[in-house]
Amino acid sequence: MLNAKDYYDYGIAKVVSGDNEGVIADFNEVIQLKPDFAEAYNNRGFAKGLSGDNQGAINDLHQEAKLFQQQNKMQYYQEVMNVLKKLGISN
Repeated sequence: MLNAKDYYDYGIAKVVSGDNEGVIADFNEVIQLKPDFAEAYNNRGFAKGLSGDNQGAINDLHQEAKLFQQQNKMQYYQEVMNVLKKLGISN
């Protein structure tokens, strides 16, 4: 049986190959198994953006930021907020 780390590794491999649908599917599995895995939202959001789902990508970035804030990883939280700001997106 695969765990969240397995799906994460498969998703990263698919990022390299350009398989955005596979990336999204694998990171969906990661998030289902470990919903507080903030980095999974970043990677899924990246793939969603490349696939044209801009709102889905933005939603994933917001969720990533929220999780980093909850986990008291403020440097990472601020980095995500800076990305959103550069994209012209606030809260």
